[in-house]
Amino acid sequence: MRGERAATATLVLALFVALYAVLRVGQALAGGEPEPTLVQWSTRIAYFWRLAVAGYGALLGMPVVHRWVVSDCERAVRAAGWAVPASWGLLVVQAAVWP
Repeated sequence: MRGERAATATLVLALFVALYAVLRVGQALAGGEPEPTLVQWSTRIAYFWRLAVAGYGALLGMPVVHRWVVSDCERAVRAAGWAVPASWGLLVVQAAVWP
């Protein structure tokens, strides 16, 4: 039970990081943010909303991830071994290309 919770939490956090990176890239490709000098706090507001949407998406995926972990915990733990570095890799690429 404890291992299942840890695997679920790890995979949901990896999903959160990956969703944030994908949202940031999508926003950059769609036209970016408003001019920060014209809109007060626009950079922080965009950052907040990306975090909120990524968190919401990760929470929506949590029941699916948990069901998968409960049904096949060993395979889920192995998947977490590549999901965590992959999500951080997406974040690094996003930060390097679209800061």
